[in-house]
Amino acid sequence: MIENQAMSFPGSLHTAIEKEATLWRESSNVHRLWAKDATLWTGNDEADGLGWLDIVSAWSTRLHTLDLVRDFVGQGQFTDVLLLGMGGSSLCAHVLAKSFPEQEGFPSLQILDSIDPAQVRRVRDGLHLDRCLFVVSSKTGNTLETNLLYQSFFDERRKRCGQDAGLQFIAVTDSGSTLHDIAVRDGFAQIHEGVSSIGGRYSALSNVGMVPAAMMGLNTETLIANAKRMVAACGAEVSIEKNPGVMLGLALGVGARNGLDKVTIMTSPGLDTFGGWLEQLLAESTGKMGKGIIPIDSEGFGSPVDYGSDRLFVYIGIDSRYDVSQDDAVTALEQSGQPVIRINLS
Repeated sequence: MIENQAMSFPGSLHTAIEKEATLWRESSNVHRLWAKDATLWTGNDEADGLGWLDIVSAWSTRLHTLDLVRDFVGQGQFTDVLLLGMGGSSLCAHVLAKSFPEQEGFPSLQILDSIDPAQVRRVRDGLHLDRCLFVVSSKTGNTLETNLLYQSFFDERRKRCGQDAGLQFIAVTDSGSTLHDIAVRDGFAQIHEGVSSIGGRYSALSNVGMVPAAMMGLNTETLIANAKRMVAACGAEVSIEKNPGVMLGLALGVGARNGLDKVTIMTSPGLDTFGGWLEQLLAESTGKMGKGIIPIDSEGFGSPVDYGSDRLFVYIGIDSRYDVSQDDAVTALEQSGQPVIRINLS
């Protein structure tokens, strides 16, 4: 969760953000957001995709389902978990797998999000297939690449295990999807349903992200508890100036309107994959109707003279992985007048 957030902007941008914050306050926009008021956007079907606003509270009666997942994979029968999924169906799991160490007694989580033959072969050759659990993650079940990967691995396991092949597979998909039907037909060990009102790239706190977290042996109860604290911090009753989510959104939006549409993501060591997830989240979510924010990830830390006037820098750090040279580089950007947002995670 966000421990603190600090923004360093030149005067004109700071004034523009303050003006937008006043507009949001006068229009009760934060309340409208939490009420899923589609008129904040185009007034069409936007409310149908805002299920991520409620997903944290929904876990209060469902955390036991993640315990079942953890118990299933923590019995020692699996050495590896291979998640098959594209885009938003796998990005959160990828971040988790790269950001947290392997937990004792739990399998290693690997991600396969490509049908490139060389990559598939490399991943396959590194697995103990008889002790691998396959997670097929697809919201609709109609993602061609995921289906091809599933069919390849399932056919191979069926030749060896016969009708019990499905016991090495778990599905994460929406109820009524094509994949849901396949999982029932092929006898999957478990099926975990998605939420129809949550798009793939917003699905980190749904089963799409939490089932892989449980498989890794992570403390999902703590993850959800921290998410609840962030929900409270970003709630409708919190003043806009103290609301980290709203202020971050206003800064990115106002910055883009003022020509700062290249959001440059910088992260502490060990959080490298986080930028890739944010890249999709920002680009796909804002890239509509000829407008959008262009995220730049994995560029490295340059000096102020290396950048033009269209950048807005977001530095995501964590105290336990503090890097002096990175902090010095970000400080130099701030001192040069470049717009910088620092987000410190706990």
